[in-house]
Formats: sequence, structure tokens, C-alpha cells
Amino acid sequence: MLDRLDLHIEVPWVEFKELHRSPVSETSVDVQKRVLISSSMPMGTLGRKPNLELSFLRLYAIP
Repeated sequence: MLDRLDLHIEVPWVEFKELHRSPVSETSVDVQKRVLISSSMPMGTLGRKPNLELSFLRLYAIP
């Protein structure tokens, strides 16, 4: 197979208690604030349109 890629990584051992403790998480209000702030920022060099709204040629044009 020419398209096969095996990736092997080592990860540290984690105790069972540590896996099942309650993580500190963001509230929905905090997430909403971050989304509103980031969506109001300019989209970069392609103007204010997200990639979804750009044509293929515009998105992959070589500068």
C-alpha cells in the first residue's frame, strides 16, 4: 500500500483517579464571548470573508 502511514507515539501513564476527576471547564457564556470576539476579527489577507465563502481560485491563488 502506498498510502499507508503508521504513527507510533509514547504517552505517559495516567492514574485512573486522574482520568475520572471533574475537569474545570468553561461555561457556555464564556465560549460564546470568545466566539463573538473571534468572529469580529478580520479574516486575514483574503478580506473579511471566511474560507467557506471564497471561490476555489481565490482561496488557492498564489500571492
